[in-house]
Amino acid sequence: MLYLIVLVAISTVLSAASIWADRIETRFESIKISSRGSMVSDRNPAKPGVPVLLEATLKWHSLVPQEGKFEGKLEGKQIFFFVENDGRWQPIPDDGITTTNYITNRDGIGSVYFLPPEDISLGSYRVKVFYGGDEEYAYTEDIKSGLIVNLNDPDFFDDESYEMRGPNWFAKKIYTGQSNYPKVPLILIHGNGSEEYELRSSLYRWDKFKEFVFENDFNKFDIYVWKHDTSRPIGFNGCTGNAKELADFIYKKFLQLYPEGTKVLFVAHSRGGLVARSFMNYNRQGDDVLGLITLGTPHHGSPLAIPDWSALTWNKEFNDAFPGDILNLSDDIFNFLVGSKKAYEIIISMIRLKKILDYDIAEAELEKIQDVRSFKTDEIGSLNLAWDDLDNSIPDLSINGELNEFFDASFANNGQVSLRNRDTNQRVDQSDPTILYSENYKLKFGTLAELNRSPIAYTDKIVCFAAYDEFITDNHELSDLFDMPDSNEILIPDLIEIIKSIKSKLTDEHYMLSIVIRLLARCSDFATNNFVFYANDGLVDKWGHDPFFVI
Repeated sequence: MLYLIVLVAISTVLSAASIWADRIETRFESIKISSRGSMVSDRNPAKPGVPVLLEATLKWHSLVPQEGKFEGKLEGKQIFFFVENDGRWQPIPDDGITTTNYITNRDGIGSVYFLPPEDISLGSYRVKVFYGGDEEYAYTEDIKSGLIVNLNDPDFFDDESYEMRGPNWFAKKIYTGQSNYPKVPLILIHGNGSEEYELRSSLYRWDKFKEFVFENDFNKFDIYVWKHDTSRPIGFNGCTGNAKELADFIYKKFLQLYPEGTKVLFVAHSRGGLVARSFMNYNRQGDDVLGLITLGTPHHGSPLAIPDWSALTWNKEFNDAFPGDILNLSDDIFNFLVGSKKAYEIIISMIRLKKILDYDIAEAELEKIQDVRSFKTDEIGSLNLAWDDLDNSIPDLSINGELNEFFDASFANNGQVSLRNRDTNQRVDQSDPTILYSENYKLKFGTLAELNRSPIAYTDKIVCFAAYDEFITDNHELSDLFDMPDSNEILIPDLIEIIKSIKSKLTDEHYMLSIVIRLLARCSDFATNNFVFYANDGLVDKWGHDPFFVI
């Protein structure tokens, strides 16, 4: 009897082995590692605090045809990603972002964002992708080198004009005061995206301020420009991201140049004001600050930094204005404005489809705009500008079933976008089908809402100026413009002109801003408190002023 049982057991095992041996072979066709819209390389390294997109394509192949095919892409299979660190493979956890998924899509692609830790050692890392197999398809794994993590900007290695350097920040003195008395150190902090290499000659947009300094009496001040990487988190908690880098600059390099007890003065543009405030609020570092002057800083964030809000507004106000034969242009332009599609990709698409563009573009011209994007949804530093909603201006549209379908925003879920409280710059325990600003990011780096709720706000040291320019239509007449029946006839030609003019319009900040303002103004349609948003970088005007921040 025992012999019979053993025989049956062996037969079962052999039978099972035969089944598993007949599984269809699988392999990973490609593993892509990209960051900030481009493939990771020595020239475009991954950086701590900046998400790296990992993508892998899973395929099957067989010597025996399956439904007439010898190979194909595997959909609906769960794959796993690992990063090698100190000789061990560490799994990459779920990023909480809905544009990525461990489950392969119809193209066989599975993906996840890897967030290099703030304390990661610089160097090159290997990535492993693993598929465990099932009854039909065999196990497979693959390893790819090339996840290069580097803090320093290679464009500045040969620039000796920066007196003070740190990991990923630089400081340069642009003016020396002539006073015989102790001078006040004034530090200029630039805004979002102003650290780009091509802006170096303009002092990262501080060149006009420098001219103003030399034309007036600033002899009581020593003036410095502090350059930093805005793709990294602001660090609202004060101990991470740009805020920590500012602290390293101030305490490890800068104050040593001045007598004990010297306090610094900040002048910050746009996002830079949030970096300065985050620095001040941590560990009472604001006690070492004489004052902070902010220029167009989005102290409550901006609606445009919430992609769902922008998508709802675009779909409602502008999408129908595009003729049917170029409707895809509406999607392309919106995806450019939210930073998920490059101008280069849009132009290539237009050339192929023979829409609007009826002429050839030289390769040299295309190379100039290879990486031109607007707001960047894959960078925490940009998502950090999301509206904090402390005024409860965002209704939960999904509760009312007002999801917008059939709008091809790059982050849409089954053709739908959904504006929910979780999209805001505060931590909210709520489901959301379209998540770009992950709760993981908010937990690691803090939120704008937490900064604004802080009891130690140093408001007595902050002077705020809203960016207001009546020549860019960011005034009350703008509301009347959008009530006009032919308002879209004004908007759409301008948007098309952006695409047609290629480089000149794409690099003309005021022209681009005039387009974005029109979208920003209509975000008010989805607010619940009658607030109106203008081109003052997210500051609020309720036909008056926000009593706390706007002066």
